[in-house]
Amino acid sequence: MSQAPVTIHVQELTGITLLRLHSLQTVAELRQALAAGGLPLPAEVNRCLGQDPAVLCLAPGEWLVCSERLDFSSLSGPLRAVLETRLTAILNVSAGLSVLRLRGTGVPWLLNKLCSLDVQSGLERGSHCARTRLQHVSAILHCRKSTEPDADPVFDLIVDRSLLRYTRQVLIASIPHAEHLNQTYGNRS
Repeated sequence: MSQAPVTIHVQELTGITLLRLHSLQTVAELRQALAAGGLPLPAEVNRCLGQDPAVLCLAPGEWLVCSERLDFSSLSGPLRAVLETRLTAILNVSAGLSVLRLRGTGVPWLLNKLCSLDVQSGLERGSHCARTRLQHVSAILHCRKSTEPDADPVFDLIVDRSLLRYTRQVLIASIPHAEHLNQTYGNRS
């Protein structure tokens, strides 16, 4: 009996920099200030801009900046230089959060099983993010737009570091059923 191909891959990203930006400045002021540094700033909640660094708008006046190549000083230094520091907080949350990267055609089925989002219908939107609950864990889900055409979906799941092991166990335990759903129903939304 031949085994079905694996369509879901889970990998913990280590060494990723996560910077939380809270500001009382208007989005227009922030965008103008950050444009000089080349950092795009999405104005709408659940929108993302950029690849590395990627900037996720989590709430009005709140963003998460994620980078796999830049450290906190490299990200925060230019921001501090152009932002009104009395109205803006720049926090290094890298040590408190973990990122699991999920790849493959079966990932939307896996995420649909575990959270209340309709992940498959969001695939056409390109890069976007949402706060959700995965089982009982608060998570930020970042759907990353691939730079390659016809590439498998890529999702980053950002959770509290203390809940990483539990989250990974929940994902691993749910993969067989998600694989079955993907093989049976494919990429239907």
